[in-house]
Amino acid sequence: MTTFLRSDWGAKHPPSTRQMRQSAIRTFIHHSVTPSGPDPARIVRAIEKAHLSKFGVAVGYSWLIAPNGDLYEGQGW
Repeated sequence: MTTFLRSDWGAKHPPSTRQMRQSAIRTFIHHSVTPSGPDPARIVRAIEKAHLSKFGVAVGYSWLIAPNGDLYEGQGW
């Protein structure tokens, strides 16, 4: 497993950020129905593009996990 930071996969600069004020008390796992392919970073960039156009946020998830187990930073912690 490899971890890719936002700068590694070519993330856009988020329109805004804010720090968490306290520790997270819940974790939610969301499954995407995005088809996998040879370039998981391309899929992560496509998710980012969709979130920017629909919600105005860069990536609505803290982390994204590719089918091969690689971890991509979304919003991060």
